[in-house]
Amino acid sequence: ASYAKLDNVVAVGGSWMVKAELIDAEDWQAITDLSKAAVLALQGLEFAHMGINCDSEEAAQPAIEGFEALGLTKKVGNSSTMMGTTTGTPIEVMHKNYLGEKGHIGFKCYNVGRTIAYLSKFGFTVKEDTVARDAKGNIKVAYLEQELGGFAIHLVKA
Repeated sequence: ASYAKLDNVVAVGGSWMVKAELIDAEDWQAITDLSKAAVLALQGLEFAHMGINCDSEEAAQPAIEGFEALGLTKKVGNSSTMMGTTTGTPIEVMHKNYLGEKGHIGFKCYNVGRTIAYLSKFGFTVKEDTVARDAKGNIKVAYLEQELGGFAIHLVKA
């Protein structure tokens, strides 16, 4: 994982991926499955947070107060309030409607650009006007064009 987090790493490979006995047995399906799992692991995809759309900051208050009653703490920002626990901030209450019919789901990944390239193989595309880059030009945040279950998908660098 620490190697996959490096911005200059675009792929990995090696004898560690496939045991010799699978090659000797010509178990191509097992080799394919292991290779797919390795490529997915290289992404480091992990749930980061869920964003809930509200019409306004005032409309967001009942949700914020409800999450506080459930024991979550709040951190108010310019466009949203992050609701979390000591182990993370799993809910973002938006102060206005943003992307996604119902809101968005954020996923952390090791390298947003690499994950966008990986997801393109499954028909996903990036919403270009949402791309934010760091000082080196690497993508640190991006949304995908496609929604899943009415939620926009938000990728953030881990």
